This record gives sequence, C-alpha cells and structure tokens, in this order.
Amino acid sequence: MSKPSDKVIRFIESLTLSGDYAGKKFILRDWQKEILYKLFDTLNDDGTRQYREAGIWLPRKNAKTELAAAIACYFLFCDPKQGEIYSAASEREQAGIIFKKIQGMIESNPHLMKLSKIVANQKRIINKKTGTLFASLSSVASSQHGYSPSVVIGDEIHCWPRPDLWTALTTGSATRQEPLFISITTAGVYEPESLEWELYNYACKVRDGVIEDKTYLPIIYEIKKGEDWQDEKVWHRVNPALGDFRTLDSLRQQAKRAKENRRLENDFRRLFLNEHTQQTTRWLPMPKWNACANDGPIEEGQQVCGGLDLASTTDIAAWCVAGLRDGGYVLQWKFFIPEERMREIEKIDRVPYSAWAKDGNIIPTPGTTIDYSIIADEIRADSERYLIEHIGYDAWNATMLAGQLEKEGLSMVKVSQGVGGLSEPSRELERCVIDATLQHLDDPVAKWMANNCEVYTDPSGNIKPVRPKHNASGKKIDGIVAAIMAIKLASTQMVDDFTNIGALWND
Repeated sequence: MSKPSDKVIRFIESLTLSGDYAGKKFILRDWQKEILYKLFDTLNDDGTRQYREAGIWLPRKNAKTELAAAIACYFLFCDPKQGEIYSAASEREQAGIIFKKIQGMIESNPHLMKLSKIVANQKRIINKKTGTLFASLSSVASSQHGYSPSVVIGDEIHCWPRPDLWTALTTGSATRQEPLFISITTAGVYEPESLEWELYNYACKVRDGVIEDKTYLPIIYEIKKGEDWQDEKVWHRVNPALGDFRTLDSLRQQAKRAKENRRLENDFRRLFLNEHTQQTTRWLPMPKWNACANDGPIEEGQQVCGGLDLASTTDIAAWCVAGLRDGGYVLQWKFFIPEERMREIEKIDRVPYSAWAKDGNIIPTPGTTIDYSIIADEIRADSERYLIEHIGYDAWNATMLAGQLEKEGLSMVKVSQGVGGLSEPSRELERCVIDATLQHLDDPVAKWMANNCEVYTDPSGNIKPVRPKHNASGKKIDGIVAAIMAIKLASTQMVDDFTNIGALWND
C-alpha cells in the first residue's frame, strides 16, 4: 500500500539540483527520507496530516536549504489544496536563495516550466494551472499583514532579528485546511528573547515530553551535554551528511583552527554541532599574540592607514597605523592619557600607566583631560613620516578633530562601531594573529588591551570586540578597536593600490 511520502519522494527525486550541485538529480538520503516519512505519513483519523509545524535543526552544510526548496516545490505543483506558499528569511539576499534553487529546479524540467510563471524580480512563482503562489519574503523588508499562507518555510531562523513576520505568517492561516509551518535552521547564540531560542526551547520540550503537542514535529541534530566536541563520532551523529556531500577533511580543518581560538571553538560548536553558545567570550589567544612580536617598525614613506579611537577625554585614547607586510599587517600605536589623572586612573584600573609613560609607551598630555591638540600633532608627524591613505575614526568624541584634520588634507573615514562596520576587519585581525602574519612590535599597552578583549557574536555570526562584562572599567580595549579600524581601511583600499603600483613598476 502506498504512503503519502511515496509521492513526495518520487517528485523530489525527479528534480535536478542547481548551485553547488548543478546538473545532479536530487537523490534523497535515508536520513532525509526519515524526515519526509514523519512529516507526511503521520496522519489523523480523517487522513489529514497530523503535523502542522516542524522545527528542523541541522548543522551547516547538511543541505538544509536544498531540502526546504524541494518541499516547497512539491507543494507548489503536487498539492492542489495549497494556495500560498512562502519561504521567509532574515534578509533579501538569504530570502532569494530558496527562490533561486526552486527556479533552477523548474527551469531544468520542461514540464514544470510549462506550468510556471516566474517573476524573478519579485521572487514569485505561480502555478498557472492551479493558481498556487510561491514567494520568498524577507523578515526585514516584508509587510507584516495580508498573508493567508498554507505552507511557510522559515530559513535560518537563528538570523532573524525580529519575530514579526513569523508571527504574521503563522497566525494568518486560519482558513487553510492543512497548513504547514517548517522552521529550518542552525543553532543560534544563546539569546532568550530571540525567535530561534523560543522555537528551540519549545521543540525540546515537545521532544522530551514536557509539553504534549501532537501537531508539532521536532527534529534536532545536536551535540549532547557533556560530549567531547572534538570526537569525530559525535560529528558523524550530528552531521548526517558527513562523509557524503559534507567532507570530513573540511570539518577536521575547521576543528584544528577552533582548537587555537575560543571564539572559533564556539563557532564550530554552534555551526557544526548545533550547540547554543554565549554571545560573548574571550577572543584573541595570547600565546598566538605573543608570537607575533617583531622589532621591525614601519619604514618611512610606507603606505599606511590609520585608526583613531578617542573614547573619553578623561580616559585613554589610541592612535594606530597599519601597513601591509608579508601577507598580513604591521601595527604601531600611540596611546594618550591625561597627566593629572594618570595616577588616579592607575589606582582604579590597577595598571602601570606611569611606568608605561616613563618607557615611552604612553603619552601623558597636560591637564585633567586628554589634550586632543597633542594627538593631532602626533598624527601630523606620522603623516610626514608615512604615506597615510585614510584614517578611520569613531565619531564618538572625534568629530571636531576629524573635521580639523580633514581640512588639512587628511582623508578621514567615519567607521561604524556596530558589528556591520567591525565584523570583517575583526575577523581579519583574528586571522592574522592565528596565522602569525600580524606584527605588533610587542607594544605592552596593546598587549594588555588584546588580553582584555572579549568578542560579541550576533545571531548572524557577525563579530566585534567588547570589553568584559565584569570589571569592565579597568579593561580598556581602545587600541584594539583603533587597530581594527586601521585594518578595515588597509584591507579594502591598500591591496588595490599596491597592485596598481606594482603594475606600474613592472612596466
């Protein structure tokens, strides 16, 4: 006797994949079929599907999106009861991924092409025979009203900044006979108010029998509490595609890097083992940082970029220049502190500012507040010494000084201090520390600040440095923030510049 899943499996395996698997038939693995068996063959007495909602937690690179696209494609063409099918993601780009995969499946099938009207610029597909609509939505850009969905697939829920669209979609299906809502995601950072944690918490309670909900199907591939995250047997259990279209060697490489850095370890455990990790953790591995010490300063006339973090006028300010060297960067800092408050701050922070000042590692400025004119003079001196292309600055407390320097011909670039502005250069700094392609001249103040740094990770995996939550007042990180701003400009501007210069020299 045939089962409902038989039809689903036959349809999906008739599809041709696109993207990374372009041209290949969608051959379902046993673990994928098990999901479909549960979803489609568990029926009520009247023959309707028992499950109205499913939460699927799969680690990265286990073809979550391909499976979601295939399920949506099935409903679009093979279930006449469906009217509106939506895939939803956090941002427009992510929302378009499922659409493009479905579009590729349709365009490789002449029969499905005849049935379809594809409106690519709106990410909509209409089944011309039944009128069934498929559309991809963004949780940020979409209107929150007017939907009457029969099927909803929420993609990478851990990245959603707000639950509004999910709420609107899941509460708009009252008139549908067999609505189905599928959230498919990797674990997020632990954030109790996030949509992903709310759904995960509920799924666990249903799975563990704490809550009885016969309409909800929890499917959670995750590391168990107390298991060794480096155990390859755990990797295989949590990643059902491992050794198939997910290579073991690539995961071993990821794990090797994760052993060297706590943040990368957290990323590994979250992305590949579905373990919810904290948003903040210790960041730069200090043995690796110490190994990056180098006595060779930036040469006069070298092309550099700068980073300026003025923080508070009564605290510490940092100026950093970054130059390219040996596939990485060489960094040099100047730090500033108000001279008349130096001893007071030293006692509060329990840090040897006066000794550092005596050794020339920090510059005391006269008075109880930092004299920005002295900082400006140091920047001018460096502009005579090096070829400064751009200077990145935090607008907090720096607008007037930046305006003054810009009038003098220096290129000042305001750098957002959110994860959007700092994530990429933060990862670049981290990479250089781990790969030993950073050279920092063993500056003791910068070393202290590097040791203070924790890293914040947002639900989308973006990062930025933050001070520790505990005893934060005595844990300065201004020099690291200044370095990240300098690296941001150096990495985006100077590579092209050096390439062009090299081409001219070669001519």
